[in-house]
Amino acid sequence: MKRVAIAMSCTLLAACSPKDAAAPAASADQPAASGQCIDEFVQVFEQTVDMAAPASAENLCFDGADASGPPKFPGMSRKITLEYKQGDYLAVEESAHWTFGEFDAKRACTLAVLSRSKINAVKRGEVKESTRLVDGKLSRSADSGENYGSSIPLGAGPTSAALMRAGVVPGASAPPSEESTPFGVACTRVGAVAGPGVSMCSVSQPRTCASTRVMLPIEIRTPAATGGMQVGKTTALRTGAVVDSSQWVLP
Repeated sequence: MKRVAIAMSCTLLAACSPKDAAAPAASADQPAASGQCIDEFVQVFEQTVDMAAPASAENLCFDGADASGPPKFPGMSRKITLEYKQGDYLAVEESAHWTFGEFDAKRACTLAVLSRSKINAVKRGEVKESTRLVDGKLSRSADSGENYGSSIPLGAGPTSAALMRAGVVPGASAPPSEESTPFGVACTRVGAVAGPGVSMCSVSQPRTCASTRVMLPIEIRTPAATGGMQVGKTTALRTGAVVDSSQWVLP
């Protein structure tokens, strides 16, 4: 079935990804204080985006899925599980979004389909491999040559509290503030980094730490298309000796 995806503005995390930085020499076996690098962790980040229904949303048939979701039509959802150890990582993204299918002439309605996908990406040294599962169809980067992992929005932007206190964060709408988290680490919040009304709180560690290239925000707030604010947040974070990279196997 030919499907046309509903346009969704959910690229904020990718837009905030940091530039490459030199890898640090030190490592931390416990939650890092500000100024220390976190070199091993497991993180879960979840985000749901509510979208305003498009004008073409009239006369829809919801075959095989309920309009209430999750995610609620016509929104999308994303869950990223990230295991990181000394520059290597396994990232798994599970996402769902609504698409339009073909017009059903008998019922005089357009099919609304909830599409689900799962991407697995592994980086070991300079080698990257990935797979993508979309509505039951599996593709491998080893066969196609495509880097499916590049679509996972890893990285939480500049996180050095010292740099932000010095006022060198482009676009910040207010001085950064440090906040506590339930995970034993502090995060530094900066506003308007990726656009008006956007604020992001990232783990407080120097930007030169290699893990800032992939670590996700503790929280990111963005204006919702339907009014109010929508929040993407870290729901789990463990640091220290918590990763067994020998278990990283792609499907």
